[in-house]
Amino acid sequence: MSLRFLTPPEDSIRAFEMAVTPTKGKLSGVDARLRERMRQTPTALPIYVLGLDSFERGDINDASLVGWHYVVADKAGNAGVDVYVDNKQTRHTFGAVNRGAIVDETVAQLSSAREDARYAEERDYEVRILRVPALYLVALWLKAYQAGHDRFVSVGPALSTLAAGSGHSWSELHQRLRMQAQARIRNDIPAKGQPGRRR
Repeated sequence: MSLRFLTPPEDSIRAFEMAVTPTKGKLSGVDARLRERMRQTPTALPIYVLGLDSFERGDINDASLVGWHYVVADKAGNAGVDVYVDNKQTRHTFGAVNRGAIVDETVAQLSSAREDARYAEERDYEVRILRVPALYLVALWLKAYQAGHDRFVSVGPALSTLAAGSGHSWSELHQRLRMQAQARIRNDIPAKGQPGRRR
């Protein structure tokens, strides 16, 4: 088994490097040593977003690539930078700096995935991030090159029915959260921080 990390497009890398450049960057609160480490050795994970209706239907193939999450572990701390891409996959722009529990958990679960015997089968996985904003779900998506063997590891913020660090197949993840998806659709509950329903 091996975990495969894709190389982002050059325009995405340039947007990331601009974000961590001392004179023009967005990371003024990050220790200088960590900033330099991020420029040299980031781990880049493609970010996929799945809408609420698609999740409720169980259609993981509807997940869309929306950008790249650059994350690094360092003794000074963990930090991540999101660089988003437009619908035509041509324009890459800085999106957000991430620090704290979610980044820490992402780093921890990446380490566990490399070592955990559950993933020691003879399969290869492409490492992605899956976000379902309407359900507050952020997960490592271990996309298997062999169909039907994807794994999803929650990194938070954890829902009451899904503990951070828990690993599931797509069918298991869908089953665990489908009722929440149906309730949100039925009650037209807006996603956190959004003015209305987000699908």
